[in-house]
Amino acid sequence: MADNYAHMVLTTGVGDIRRHPWLKASIDAFAETVSELGPVLDVGCGPGTTAYLAERGLDVAAVDLSPRMIENARRLHP
Repeated sequence: MADNYAHMVLTTGVGDIRRHPWLKASIDAFAETVSELGPVLDVGCGPGTTAYLAERGLDVAAVDLSPRMIENARRLHP
């Protein structure tokens, strides 16, 4: 299912933070609030949230219960 989800995010934008203004705004607000506090952990990262947080300047690490989801995240955001 992880491969199907990653494909869906890429092809339809469902789950892509950049395509959902309310989600993007909340993640941006979070990033701005914690940026000076130190590293953050993205729990249940999926295939792209961690990359978005890193683009916002956060020192971020990620975990997901699905090893395949981590593989997709690494493939999509090396």
